[in-house]
Amino acid sequence: MNWDLLSLLKQLVKDRRLAVSHEELDDTFNALSPASPKQKAIYSIIGRIIQTSGQAEIGMSVGKYINPNSFHGLGYLFMTADNLVMACERICEFPLFFQSLVSISTHMNSDNLEFRVENNANCTMTNAIINEATLGIIYQYTNWLSREVISDCDIELVHGPISGNATYEKYFNAEPKFKAQCNQLRFPLKTALSPLLTSEPEYHCALYSKLKQKHEQMSQSFLARTQNAIRNGLKLGRISRQRVASELSLSEKTLERRLNQYNYSYRELIDTIRLELAQKYLSQTQYSIDDIARNLGYCDRSTFSKAYKKWTGVTPGFHRQKQLRE
Repeated sequence: MNWDLLSLLKQLVKDRRLAVSHEELDDTFNALSPASPKQKAIYSIIGRIIQTSGQAEIGMSVGKYINPNSFHGLGYLFMTADNLVMACERICEFPLFFQSLVSISTHMNSDNLEFRVENNANCTMTNAIINEATLGIIYQYTNWLSREVISDCDIELVHGPISGNATYEKYFNAEPKFKAQCNQLRFPLKTALSPLLTSEPEYHCALYSKLKQKHEQMSQSFLARTQNAIRNGLKLGRISRQRVASELSLSEKTLERRLNQYNYSYRELIDTIRLELAQKYLSQTQYSIDDIARNLGYCDRSTFSKAYKKWTGVTPGFHRQKQLRE
């Protein structure tokens, strides 16, 4: 299971028995049109969770939910890196895996590795708790991998204290420096360059390549990703609305709703792609009409010909003959 941001928030709401429904969370994350202020909506729902909980430490507590498969496998990428420097640098490359909710970066000098975080939430409390949550996740996960408490790490926060000293010491094993210039964890370079006990270079390299490809696909628009999923399904000879929805990690109902935001239905989109591909195949004489019908997912030539005539007003055979005469 991919433990993504939505999954994490659902588990947090469930464990804390908060009055925020899973349906409301689903609607927030599914509301994806080009004009939709998705990030703003996510900040808003997180703010509601914080307000409903009434506990400022809720951010720091999310570290316990993080596992190796978190955020599309970033947990595995982190734990199999050579050292903490590589681990932190790698996860900074995949902002879409955590909805670009935060901006994270690494900075090194001759003495330290600094892992920094910031976000764009307008609410001061939400902003502060998201930053604490992010630093808490990195610190707690690093401790878990090290199998011992990292006692030489400094924590700096831009905001003032929003929890008691004992709470910060519980999650960071130290009191942060407040009112700092940036939100960051500062690890001694010697610690940051020490080999991780869980390092697996060969696996890490393969996973890194796979995640790079997945992140690139996610950077495309939803419509482009849906079109690619349909084209891939046609190419493999396994096309259905259910398969396309599954490839996009959506239900069929959500797929239709999302496509409606682009003024398409699934049927209209697949017909548009089939017409585009049909005209491409018809211009290449090595494909027979029967071949084209199969390539477009039709059970026989007759069904394809009827569909093509409906789209263009002529049969595919007539279209090809006209092209040959020209």
